[in-house]
This record gives sequence, structure tokens and C-alpha cells, in this order.
Amino acid sequence: MISLGVGADVQAHGAGSSSTPGSTRYLAFAADAFVDYPLDADNELVGEAAVIRYDQYATAAGPDRAIAAYVQAGYRYEQIEPVIAVEYFNADAAGADVTTIRLGVNYWLAKHAYNLKAELAIPRLEQVEGAPAVHNNLTGTLQAQLVF
Repeated sequence: MISLGVGADVQAHGAGSSSTPGSTRYLAFAADAFVDYPLDADNELVGEAAVIRYDQYATAAGPDRAIAAYVQAGYRYEQIEPVIAVEYFNADAAGADVTTIRLGVNYWLAKHAYNLKAELAIPRLEQVEGAPAVHNNLTGTLQAQLVF
């Protein structure tokens, strides 16, 4: 299965965007793709990617522009699926850039109806010269999904 998507969001008077002279609009464009490719009953390749372009989104320091991207890949063998992902956010504002690597494993008890997911996120935040040191805190997530 392959799924492709595109989207746009326009707000003529977007919150926080009015401090930009001559502009009060917010604009974002997005594109994404998802691939679920079964090799046989016990093996499956899974991948997804997305890109988003923001223009004039609100920040504490005023409107900003940015681009964000996300790529994830997994390989399911029987009920176990190791996953790796990378998130990237690059803004014009100083100190706003973030790159995060995510390592995880999914356990599919009954496909999407019952599963457990564990993930470790390893962020790398932009360090701005002269600013206080940035703390790159690891984040662990454990998720259970039950569908009735």
C-alpha cells in the first residue's frame, strides 16, 4: 500500500502574525508519503516521510518561517518491528532548530487492534552563541493500544 498526501493551510489573519509589517497571513504547505509493503505473511517493510513549510507562524519573539521534515522506517518480522525515525525542524529564529533521532520497537499482538510500542527520543537542540547551554534531554515513551 502506498499513500501520498499534500495539504495547505492559509489564515488571512493568523494569530501572532500581525507584527510583520504588511503581512497578517499564516501559510503552511505539507506533503507526506506512507508505504506498507508486505514481503510475505511474516515480513513487512514500513516507511513514511513528511515535509512541512511554515511561513509567519507565531512565536514568542514574533512571526517566523521554518521547514520541518520527518522520515521513519521499520521492518516487521512476525510480531516484532524495530523502527528508526529522524525529525528535523529548521527555523529562521535563532535557537529554534531541532534534530531528533527516535529508536523504537513495536510489538503487534493482533495487528493494529492490540499492540505495544516503546521509543527513545534523542534530541539535538541548536546552541546559540552567548545563550545559556541547551539541555538535550532523552525522552522515553511506552504506548499500549487496545481497540474494542
